[in-house]
Amino acid sequence: MDSQTSSGPLASSGLTAQLTAKAPLLLGIALVQATLILYFGSWVWGGAASGVFSDFQAFWVAGRYLSGGGDAALLYEAPRFIALVSERLGYEFKLLWLYPPTVFPLAWASAQAPFGLAYGLWIALSLAIPVLAGRLLGLAWGPSLLLACFPAALHNALMGQTAALLLLFLAGGFALLDRAPRWAGLLFALTFIKPHLALLAPLYLLVGRRWEALGGLIAGLVLLLLSSLLLWGLEPWHGFFQAAAQAAELALGSSWKWTHQSVYAALRDLGAGSQAALLVHWLHAAFWVLVLVWIVAVKGAGSAQAMAVYCFASLSLSPYLLNHDLLLLALPFAFLLLLVPRGTWASLGWRAMLPLLVLWIFAARLFLDFPGPPLLLPLVAALCLPTLGRAGHAKLDATRAARAFSARRAGPADKGEGK
Repeated sequence: MDSQTSSGPLASSGLTAQLTAKAPLLLGIALVQATLILYFGSWVWGGAASGVFSDFQAFWVAGRYLSGGGDAALLYEAPRFIALVSERLGYEFKLLWLYPPTVFPLAWASAQAPFGLAYGLWIALSLAIPVLAGRLLGLAWGPSLLLACFPAALHNALMGQTAALLLLFLAGGFALLDRAPRWAGLLFALTFIKPHLALLAPLYLLVGRRWEALGGLIAGLVLLLLSSLLLWGLEPWHGFFQAAAQAAELALGSSWKWTHQSVYAALRDLGAGSQAALLVHWLHAAFWVLVLVWIVAVKGAGSAQAMAVYCFASLSLSPYLLNHDLLLLALPFAFLLLLVPRGTWASLGWRAMLPLLVLWIFAARLFLDFPGPPLLLPLVAALCLPTLGRAGHAKLDATRAARAFSARRAGPADKGEGK
């Protein structure tokens, strides 16, 4: 019976192969259930359910304003933008517009539907993107669906944030880096919808000697800049840099609860002074930039280790780091899940399970306000990266992923023909 099961067609399918790797997926199911209960419970019982879609409200109102021919520069004037959104929504609204002008077309597109429909579509898109990102990187459907329940994915979907798009562009850039480097560069350019999380992209491609991808990145940035200048002029860019400076002053001037993901804010929450916390933050960021340069130079820009370090380094760079930005941690999570089909779980054991568990708890803790001192990003990275290193030679280009999918799908048919 065992031999029959192992040689049957179901055993050859990619999804069943993932499901039979019992430990990781059983852990994943438990984590998903716990996260859903605690996350939604914190909103309902904490009395904050009314603010669930507040970010998307601002996004949608800004799109409606732009589609009506409004002055784009007004979005960066805090008092006037708050008044605009408050008037449209009918209650006092206190969020700022901090997106660059290159995001205006996305806001305009989201506002072409009524709010309820647009918000529903945004939620569906935000939850579908992690699944697509997992598939792009070579995951089977089971683990890819697990990524959609990553704590930051839930947060992005409900709040109406854009980090899911950043995840998609980054995963696509990684997947196409070898097969279509120019398109990969264009996708890296699109990650500049959140500039503070995309600053390392040119360095990553430069150190990796990915000249075609770097050219695509530069061309994409130039195209985005020129199109925004053509459509809305130069004034919104002045407003964007002024608003960014104001946000930086606000974030650095206090511990500001909503930025406690960064090393700077975590140290401020623990009582450190502003200058001391900022010094430690920049030293920590410099360390990760150096690690990124070394890993890319040694392992190559297409290795799982380099891609994971890119995510950690990008998140470590800016003192301004919000809850939803942690969706980038889904990529190291995906790289760890990629160890399953390589058959390395049996040899790695808890060395592979522990990083997955800690990575998930770290992301969930920041949304659920678990008591105790912050669990800093360096600890999570220290647990994840050695596991990826032990797995070794993890080249994640799209050609190899497609070849693996084709082999798994062709397996049952080939065996049937042999009989």
